[in-house]
Amino acid sequence: MFDIPSDKRSERDWLRYQLKGFNYSMLQKGVWVGPFPLPQGFLSYAESIFSKKLIILKLAKPFSNKF
Repeated sequence: MFDIPSDKRSERDWLRYQLKGFNYSMLQKGVWVGPFPLPQGFLSYAESIFSKKLIILKLAKPFSNKF
């Protein structure tokens, strides 16, 4: 999950692009879910850019978008 201000639009767009590259899907604005944990190197870099704007949660069960 993330909440990045509108004045940081290019950074927010970069993050969305990267998440799509990892096959993550947007559940709602700022809330994404993916098939596996993000690589630690990517997380470290993203957290250095966004500071306290990111919240990373691990799902208890694999996500399935099939209802």
